[in-house]
Amino acid sequence: MTAPSDPDLPPLSGYPMAPRSSLGRLLGSSKALTPSPAAPAGRWWVPCLSLLGTACTLLVQLGSAWASPLGAAVPKRLPLPDGPALLQRGLTSAKTLPLASREVTTRWMSRRTVSTIYRRYRQDGRERLEYLAPRSKAGQIVISTGKGHWHLQPRRKTAVYDPVVYMGARLDMALLRQNYAFELGPKVETVAERPCYRVVLRPRHAGKGKRIFWLDRATGLSLKTESYHADGSPAGTTYITDISLGKRLPASLFITKPAPGTRVTRLPILTPTRLPSGIQLPATLPGGYHLLSPRPVADPRGRLHLSYFDGIDLLSYYVSPGGARAATHPRSKSPTPRRLALVADHHFMIGSWLDGGYDRSLVGDVGPRLMRAIAAAL
Repeated sequence: MTAPSDPDLPPLSGYPMAPRSSLGRLLGSSKALTPSPAAPAGRWWVPCLSLLGTACTLLVQLGSAWASPLGAAVPKRLPLPDGPALLQRGLTSAKTLPLASREVTTRWMSRRTVSTIYRRYRQDGRERLEYLAPRSKAGQIVISTGKGHWHLQPRRKTAVYDPVVYMGARLDMALLRQNYAFELGPKVETVAERPCYRVVLRPRHAGKGKRIFWLDRATGLSLKTESYHADGSPAGTTYITDISLGKRLPASLFITKPAPGTRVTRLPILTPTRLPSGIQLPATLPGGYHLLSPRPVADPRGRLHLSYFDGIDLLSYYVSPGGARAATHPRSKSPTPRRLALVADHHFMIGSWLDGGYDRSLVGDVGPRLMRAIAAAL
């Protein structure tokens, strides 16, 4: 797939756009190789010196271009951007730039590999996903309104509304700098025919995996991501194969009214509640995770859910009354008193234990040793 260029999209202030080759730019300049005026009689050496000066200038500029880390002549006053600034700019662009893209996501699970292909449309705080593959998901549509999201299945004539607003692309730059080291690639790379920078986030805490972002040079938007487990094995990747930016999209793409004859299900609102006595809730956990809110949300089955955040990655903590096995995470092992049971499910690690009369579960992409340290802190 090819991606259309965006001639109307201005470059970032202080960031160079993809230049033509240095030789082509210099030779394309009429001023660079303009011959000198005719020399006065008897001064045959003047044009020779002029031509020699022009040749030296050309060689110096070409040498500077080839020595540049970007492979092009970049003025010294325009330094390479830093990773956090690019990520922050990408969040701003995601809120302001209409986007239409085709994306591929692959997840490596414990026993199988799952790939999903979909089209994404985003504008004015709303987002629409149209699934193209695999066959089991083809035709399904998810529309996010900013206050909740709709899951539409036209073939089955069903629609589910979930009032939960997921964090999506939320970032906390202060926490990111505390918990991850940023490495900016030395050269410009290309994804979906757009120049981009490769930014690697390496965790400062053992037991967490690195992430790699390919960020669009003009907007900071993520064009490709790769995530890894704590042991270095790949967890998943998402990349864009076709993208259009800055063009207004039809409002009809974001209409959430189900078609006539559709069976509609509305999930209940998860309301904040008080934490039961006897449950410790530290403000921070090993691995650099910080508590998002001290008030958990409760689902209809009585399960309490709290979230910790390290700047980019979520860690979920579930608490339910002891013996209510159905209220814990469905893939976790049966909890035992004060003994942590670990299960690798999808691309997450799940830890479960029974303590103080409550079933407890942790869900996050962390290694076994870090999961045990986190459980001990709770």
